[in-house]
Amino acid sequence: MESDILRSLNFSVTTSSSLRFLERYIKLSQSDDLIMNFARYIIELTLAETSMYKWKLSHIAASAVYVARKV
Repeated sequence: MESDILRSLNFSVTTSSSLRFLERYIKLSQSDDLIMNFARYIIELTLAETSMYKWKLSHIAASAVYVARKV
């Protein structure tokens, strides 16, 4: 019923993704495009690994930024 109401009001409901968290963390850490692209690559690697599904998307994004900055 709730989704019917939202559809009738033309609301667009989506779930968060690790890329949205990544954009925010990159902005906060003041990193450059190289770090952003490498962190995005790390996040894409986690999508194929089913054992990574147990982690929160925000933790995956934060970890990707950390690893990209350390490398």
